[in-house]
Amino acid sequence: MVEIVVAGASGVLGRMICTEAQRIFGDDVTVVVGDRRESRGRETAAGLGGRARSVVMDVADDESVRTGLRGADLVIVAVGQSKPRVQDACIQLGVPCVDVTTDAEVVARVVERDDEARRSKVALVVMAGLFPGLSGLLAQQAAASLDSVDRLDIALRQSTNAEVGPSGVADMLRIVSAPVHGRPGFRERARLPFRSGSAAVRRIAHAEQRVLTEEIGVSDVAYWTAWDNERFNRMVGALIRARVLPRMASAFAVLAQHTPDRPQRVELMARAGGRVDGEAADRIVQLSADSDYGATATVAAALGAMALEQRWAGSGPPLRFSTLGAVLARASTPGITMSESRGTKRSGPLDGH
Repeated sequence: MVEIVVAGASGVLGRMICTEAQRIFGDDVTVVVGDRRESRGRETAAGLGGRARSVVMDVADDESVRTGLRGADLVIVAVGQSKPRVQDACIQLGVPCVDVTTDAEVVARVVERDDEARRSKVALVVMAGLFPGLSGLLAQQAAASLDSVDRLDIALRQSTNAEVGPSGVADMLRIVSAPVHGRPGFRERARLPFRSGSAAVRRIAHAEQRVLTEEIGVSDVAYWTAWDNERFNRMVGALIRARVLPRMASAFAVLAQHTPDRPQRVELMARAGGRVDGEAADRIVQLSADSDYGATATVAAALGAMALEQRWAGSGPPLRFSTLGAVLARASTPGITMSESRGTKRSGPLDGH
């Protein structure tokens, strides 16, 4: 029997992670809902069915974290932290941890604990979702099929109907608002070849860029995103130029609405530019999923299973521990599909440059 604590389990993403953990681990799992509010945690656990219970856990309090993790075999973090208290407790207790955080500062602090994690023989996986997470794995696979790589483009096409909690919406609005090389983000445009067809995207700064530069050895890395509604894209761009974003990101996040009977398909792609046999070439790896949070929940649960089964040790993003194919195989869901194009030569620069 495996006991998995999900910190922040009562949120939209947290509940999805609990459900995916139950699916991936099967009957041999007890999901423990970690919530700082006791009544809310009990209610979430009751709604999960199967073997589920709750524990009071406040990630801003060291003692609460240690108490909440008592008896855990695995921890999945689905709530923001100002400091990696959960990871520190996991090192002390010898418990692997998977965190979906996109916070660059928290990621850096966790990566700094690599030696400690190795000594404790535990894995501290960060950026363990769709974007970042699968995005880095896509880039890794695209780059691996080239003899040399001089450019990486990673792009996410989002749905305006995504079932995402207010904190997730606010986080994304802050990401797209961040400056890119000293200029406003979400301004430079390009057209990139997604599975559903060519689509316009806008350049953003992303914490995963540094990871790809360090792990793959490519300095020219660009991240792009856009929603599937150009009117919405223009509005976001105008709010950034007016400096309303990111300052008012949380206020706008509460206005986001999800309609269950409408699709919320999301597309992710990585394109590596370089050389094969001395000739210029592109390699493109693409992925589509039924939903943003759904894919993130699946990836987080799959990475948790792999960390336990393969006894990973150390800290860092998913590409330090595994490959795209292995993660998707462990996830084993028809909701995420992948395609890859090889042998496409190019004679000019990538679109938008």
